[in-house]
Amino acid sequence: MFKELEIFKKELQHYTDRAYFVGGCVRDEFLGRACKDIDIEVFDVEQETLEKILNICAEKLGFKEVELVGKQYGIYKLGELDISIPRIEIKTGDKHTDFECTLCPTLPVVDAQRRRDFTVNAIYKNIFDGSIVDSFDGISDMSKRVIRHIDDKTFVEDALRVFRAARFSSVLDFEISKETKALCKKINLSALPTERIVQETSAALIKSDTPSTYFKILQEIVSDFDTIFGDIDFSEIDSFPVKDIDLMYAFLYKDAEAIPEMIKSTKQRKLIELSRITDEVQLFKAFLKDKEVTKQYAILRGVDFTDKFSKIKAPTGSDIMKKYSIDKPSIEVGILLEKEYKELLKEKERK
Repeated sequence: MFKELEIFKKELQHYTDRAYFVGGCVRDEFLGRACKDIDIEVFDVEQETLEKILNICAEKLGFKEVELVGKQYGIYKLGELDISIPRIEIKTGDKHTDFECTLCPTLPVVDAQRRRDFTVNAIYKNIFDGSIVDSFDGISDMSKRVIRHIDDKTFVEDALRVFRAARFSSVLDFEISKETKALCKKINLSALPTERIVQETSAALIKSDTPSTYFKILQEIVSDFDTIFGDIDFSEIDSFPVKDIDLMYAFLYKDAEAIPEMIKSTKQRKLIELSRITDEVQLFKAFLKDKEVTKQYAILRGVDFTDKFSKIKAPTGSDIMKKYSIDKPSIEVGILLEKEYKELLKEKERK
């Protein structure tokens, strides 16, 4: 990333001195948090010229080509860097895609900052000299540990910002301002695709130390919380020991029918089936069918698979059939397998 940044700065300096680190990477630097996503906004450079600069950089770095993330939005990817041109967005409808977007390289920095969601995400840091532009007091809000929206009019144009507010509050352990909460309650979420909600929720689950905060805040600011999330139980999610999104959703729902279609998977269904097993022998039989998934769920149950299962040379269905001269698989085989395994556990406990 550092090599990509240095080469980009070297090529860009001939065209502009207005290029800024923006968004989460600036916020996290102030907070002393690690950040993998580096976003840069380049002013005073037309799209065609920026593409030429990026292609030169790509050639020097040995990249096949610069990845175009969205031409309409003027966003490019150079290795680990996301590079964009300032833009003006006008809401044209209810869907999240209903925006008229116009690239505007000469836009004043304050206007580029204004279109962002929260003050803590609207701090700009010049990539050349490190100077800071903080038009909406984001640094002050960080010191107060507050999530505050920037503009009443533009904030409500993207319904996903309700979920982003809850996620940032949960991940950063910040309070959401009263004004922002009040505005969130007024936003219509009916046109928001499930996929986008799932993305924000997944990020909150994986990145937050206390993901229950995310759901508690949403219960406060989303009137149709139950309609969106169904029968969800997040009471113990903060003590969850594994940051695995399939496991976490299975843990939250316990019911395959309640899980939104977007996040259903074979792994989740298996985990949900396992969540209903309380008997250790039955859990072991599930382990024989799918060791990896069962092993992950056993972590939640507090069962040490290495100790209790993996080191035990347990019989298989074939072993039982051979031992008792049974010709075909049957219920009898399962009963005998269970019996033999119980004996193995007793023997291990005696030792």
